[in-house]
Amino acid sequence: MYVYIKKITTMKTTKAILSLFIILTSFGLSKLNAQENLWRWVEKYKKDTSIDVTIITNNNPESKKVDKEIYSIVISDSPKIIDELINAYNKDKQNAYSHSERRSKGKDVSYHCVFKNKDINETFSFSFGRANSVTLSIIKSYSTNRGFDFHSYRGGSRS
Repeated sequence: MYVYIKKITTMKTTKAILSLFIILTSFGLSKLNAQENLWRWVEKYKKDTSIDVTIITNNNPESKKVDKEIYSIVISDSPKIIDELINAYNKDKQNAYSHSERRSKGKDVSYHCVFKNKDINETFSFSFGRANSVTLSIIKSYSTNRGFDFHSYRGGSRS
């Protein structure tokens, strides 16, 4: 009887630990992939000949590791591709650290969203132009870059 009770207790403990692991893992993965639809769109279309793509990579001179990546993607006269981009944004925006949408005269003017995790900050900015054009700018900053420090830039102090 004691062996049987111990076996049941061990099984319950194992199931509880496994359930907790699955819950924590899925939460962690959702945070890491909060912008997965936007990146899936970028990967799908960055080599498309109808889209202009510029990618700039900055490296940290000390560590030689990538410090920042900047993407500029211009889509013109491709309503289907633009709709897919907007759908990706709409799916991911609820997972963003912050997001905003600007409309003027009933038309979309710009979208902006920021995704943060402990190692990477990603900013997606959309600007809607005339005649079915959208410019998407993405700034992906890694943990080695903590942002622009205005005081250091102008030689001042923080006090």
